[in-house]
Amino acid sequence: MAKLRLLLQAPQALSAPQRRSWRMLAWINLITVVSTLLWAPALWLQGDRLGGLSYAAAGLAAAGALRVLARGRLRLCVRLTIVLTLGFVTANALWLNPPVSGLPRSAHQYLLMLGVVSTLVTRDDLPWVRYGYPALCLGLYAWLAGSHFTLHPGPPVSAAVYVWGAWFDHLMALGVILLTLHVLQTDSARPEGLAADLRQAIELHELELHYQPQVDDQGRVIGAEALLRWTHPQRGPVSPAEFVPLAERCGLMPELGAWVLREACVQLARWAGDARLRGLVLAVNVSAQQFDQPDFVPRLLALVKQHRVAPERLKIELTESALAHDLDSVIRKMQALRRHGLSLALDDFGTGFSSLSLLRRLPLDQIKIDQSFVRDMADGAQGEAIARAIVMMGLSLGMEVIAEGVETETHREALARIGCSRYQGWLFARPMPAPALLAWVHARPAPASGTGAALAAAGAAPAAPTAAAAPAVAAGAQAGA
Repeated sequence: MAKLRLLLQAPQALSAPQRRSWRMLAWINLITVVSTLLWAPALWLQGDRLGGLSYAAAGLAAAGALRVLARGRLRLCVRLTIVLTLGFVTANALWLNPPVSGLPRSAHQYLLMLGVVSTLVTRDDLPWVRYGYPALCLGLYAWLAGSHFTLHPGPPVSAAVYVWGAWFDHLMALGVILLTLHVLQTDSARPEGLAADLRQAIELHELELHYQPQVDDQGRVIGAEALLRWTHPQRGPVSPAEFVPLAERCGLMPELGAWVLREACVQLARWAGDARLRGLVLAVNVSAQQFDQPDFVPRLLALVKQHRVAPERLKIELTESALAHDLDSVIRKMQALRRHGLSLALDDFGTGFSSLSLLRRLPLDQIKIDQSFVRDMADGAQGEAIARAIVMMGLSLGMEVIAEGVETETHREALARIGCSRYQGWLFARPMPAPALLAWVHARPAPASGTGAALAAAGAAPAAPTAAAAPAVAAGAQAGA
């Protein structure tokens, strides 16, 4: 029962629409298992052995779909559920449920239900799936509703069972349709307040990217991270810690992330004409919702080609939540991006479920030590031991390791002791608009030959953060799309 409750709840790492699809699939397959396994012995006792076996097979197929869902294969479960249900209902309508005098067939009502449900659970799938499945279900429904074609000359069961089955079909299909319409209405209702303002901000291009430099142990600028900022017309600056989770709940992250990637490519194209900036690598944080889109890779590659961006100058940062769903699919997408020259980083490393065995499977170029571990290094030997283990793990796998949230010279020195030579934080520079980054880079002297002098030049950027600005630092990892 505990496993069943977990299955019906849906993983929190999924987006809100994906969680709703997950619950719909879990309930539909569970209902199918129960109802078919109840009807199977009833038909068997009525003498319809073939019907009883077909219902038992349908129940086992639904149980298999539940098992696929439990393994996190949401998209595969969607397709299995629709195809298996479509085949079973059509066969049922043509064999077990022929139209008879005074009583039309009823099994085809499930095709109407399936057509409505498929519009909900395929919203993140490919276009031919989103539109093809509902069209196929509704087309078969219309044909069976108006046709007397049948594979069986008469009801294979008694008249009483046939009438009860018809009532069961109508009520069950109607109940699921009403449930699905309720979910669709709830999901498509226009968000109010800040959520509506965020949607408008995306449409009117009111968002802005800021850039925080990344430096090496010689003080050289090696790249920057693109961080999303929003200044509300009435409320003023809104923290990413507030609007990024809001975008995830409202299903806006794919749209928001697409805007960020487009702006990042535009910026890289501009930097290509500047001798001091053309070699910088720009890191963009991609959410789990956005990365899970089936066409994410071709759309990103088309964007890179459109703006004539050198692929090696764009780094995609994924959080561990992106790995929580369909890991095999995630790895295939990562491998495709690397084949085209893009680099990949794992953001906020150590805050989730990452392990050495998982890292060995991932085609990563870089891991980022979360700022919470950097802060803990100053509190005692335990914090430094954890950070050292992360650095050793990354370097042993041939990955670059960078620490974010480096705010003091003590942080930098502690990181240097454990072998971390890439840094990002307010010790070097705060996130800034593109023109300010350009001025900051051009105002910096060439790195000195000594490490200490070079880092002193790097640390001559803005002072340590004030308490009022601290939330922005805490949300830095969430600020990218």
